[in-house]
Amino acid sequence: MRNAPLLVRSVRLGLGLAVLLAVVSPAAARAAIHVVTIAGTVEGFVEPPGFLLDGSPPVNGGESFTLSFHLDDAAPRVSMGPEFALYYPAISNVSFTISGVGSIGADAGFALTAINTSSNHQWSTFVESDALNFAGTPLETLSLSNTSLGEDEDFTLDYINVDLFDLSESVYTETPPELVAPSSSSFPLGFGQVYWLGGSSLASASIELSVDSVSSAPVGAPVPLLAPAPLGLLGLGMTGVASIALRSRWARA
Repeated sequence: MRNAPLLVRSVRLGLGLAVLLAVVSPAAARAAIHVVTIAGTVEGFVEPPGFLLDGSPPVNGGESFTLSFHLDDAAPRVSMGPEFALYYPAISNVSFTISGVGSIGADAGFALTAINTSSNHQWSTFVESDALNFAGTPLETLSLSNTSLGEDEDFTLDYINVDLFDLSESVYTETPPELVAPSSSSFPLGFGQVYWLGGSSLASASIELSVDSVSSAPVGAPVPLLAPAPLGLLGLGMTGVASIALRSRWARA
């Protein structure tokens, strides 16, 4: 299993602190809104160590998925470092569909960009459970058996994320990296996950996703933007934790 839980917990911590401490100031840039569509294939369901899924997997390998959303490429940067930038709110009008299951929607999510100079450039987005609604679908709640305790435990949806990679390291031109609208030509390699959290040990179960295509198209007219001023030490402190998680995740990909 890839190391996404560590990365997302690091980002959540930094995002919470950043929102509390951000100072709003006028931004020179004007926002452009893009419709981003990420499509691909379900690889399969992954059980956490020490747990067995009760019954059949909620989604079978080989089924298709589509994640679409609006991206504001001038969204506020709430945390940053030399090889890392976190933008929030950057994602809106989220729709996630898996064939045979149906669609769910969300209001907002956040975008993470990173320059990993030793191997790749990375673009990621996360949509957390409080913005999602799987009610009435097989994905709403999962039941897994704890093999050491001999009892069933419920797992609830935690988040959806997608990570895109450019191995030629040619996407970002700034440090910290700018927020760009991704496409298959700029990020030809991608993976994703749907995560559930549960059990007495707060284990993570997941559906693993493989990205086949990414497209972006601008919509509407530019709109004025207010953005937080740089967060100095907060962003730099966040960088160390997030960079370790990013590098560890790529090593396991």
